Amino acid sequence: MATITVRVSDEEKAIIQKYAEFSKVNISDIARESILEKIDEVMDLESIREYEKNNKLEQTYSFDEVVKELGYDKELL
Repeated sequence: MATITVRVSDEEKAIIQKYAEFSKVNISDIARESILEKIDEVMDLESIREYEKNNKLEQTYSFDEVVKELGYDKELL
């Protein structure tokens, strides 16, 4: 297993330690989960951007436009 060192200020360290104690998890778990969640968010965002780039619609419609076109009463939805 590898080790990664992260430098933080004394104030940040205190906050992280309090959070770890409150959550009953160790700092290593917090750091690992936070880093992996951040990477996952970025990858998801990139996937969405790529999808949107490759699947541009010719025209888009607002919810109100669709409701009107279909003849529904928006207040009943």
